[in-house]
Amino acid sequence: MVGTVIVKKTPLIIVILLLARVCFAQTSSEAANVPRRLLVSLEAQPESGFTALEAVILSKSLVLSLQEGLPGFRVIEYGPFAFPPTPAARNDEAARRGADSWLWVAVSGSRGSPAIHVVSFDLLTQSTIIDQGFSAVQDLASADVSRVSWEMVVSLAREKYQPAVRRTVKLTIHAIPDTRISGLPGGPVLTSPYGAATVNLEAPSFYRVRATRAGYYPAQMELYVDADRDLQIPQQPGSSFSVEGSFFNALFIGGDAGFFLLPDTAFLKVGVTSFLVGLALSPDSLLYSFPLVHVNVQLGSYWSPEDAFLRWYTSVGGFLRVVLIPGFPPHLDAISPGGLQLNLGVEFPLAGRSRLFVEYVPMLYLSAMTDLFLDSLGPNSVPFGYAPVSFGAFDFANIRFGVRWML
Repeated sequence: MVGTVIVKKTPLIIVILLLARVCFAQTSSEAANVPRRLLVSLEAQPESGFTALEAVILSKSLVLSLQEGLPGFRVIEYGPFAFPPTPAARNDEAARRGADSWLWVAVSGSRGSPAIHVVSFDLLTQSTIIDQGFSAVQDLASADVSRVSWEMVVSLAREKYQPAVRRTVKLTIHAIPDTRISGLPGGPVLTSPYGAATVNLEAPSFYRVRATRAGYYPAQMELYVDADRDLQIPQQPGSSFSVEGSFFNALFIGGDAGFFLLPDTAFLKVGVTSFLVGLALSPDSLLYSFPLVHVNVQLGSYWSPEDAFLRWYTSVGGFLRVVLIPGFPPHLDAISPGGLQLNLGVEFPLAGRSRLFVEYVPMLYLSAMTDLFLDSLGPNSVPFGYAPVSFGAFDFANIRFGVRWML
């Protein structure tokens, strides 16, 4: 398995030479319009005793051996980073780099008694082609790592993979009119007013297509094309309403109801935050209690795709401060009847269409009696986070978090 010819070379020179040979081999393959694309990663486990530079040299020599030993394949090196740990993540990385298969080699054991484990997955057939471990015939304790023979790995790959014969096929996509389909060669395509789009593709090939249209939730599909076929993309209408429960600053409870002017994107919300009871979390007091409720109205928009893991949004609006004292009708606070607020938020997915959200909420309290308003907040002349102005006070220290349900 492993050659033992010792040639003294500077490691950097070895890397440069191997890089040049790999690049030349891949350029030649591209000129021949290679149908298959294999993403390759090699990892030398810490106990194997190889340095980081030696691991790079091993990787380059493996890529070169596969490129030379697998006619009809273009070999793409993953790089010096750790390969994703799960098969699904490796499939995603291969598809992202335009590969239709991947091969991972782990070198473990020791230089005196190395072990090789090879795993390979074919995205075209969606099956594991190789999952095999074996021991090196000779140790690597004194061998030049640039002279390692990868014939056993190459033979295994050559046995399991059959070069695909390219042909052109027709894919007809059915979706809602004006749906944008991305992930196919040549760039995105739009479905016609009749809800169809036709593209010519080389087969067999593996693609991950994404369908987006205003008012509908994005749809993603994995697609294996080996003949003419029709593809129906299921699309769900975007959310039209939302409801949420939240905590504001010292855990004051609130809730909002929203209506989407543009499904899943532009929204109008009405909310209430109660200051009647709140958790103080201070040694002086366990609870806060103020006979006050905020009623707010906001207009906002999301700036990230509906299915993004982190979805950012902003909203602007105003609020009224309603005083609730037993025995008296509800009325606006005489010192500060209301103000303006900005919400800068981000959502995280939970289950289904529920979201965990966190918002930063700077506020402007409008008041003709700024000093009296600040005095009502506490013993300090200017409480923490507040900045007085002639027409009220800015409050920059507000955080709101909770759970939102998209309906």
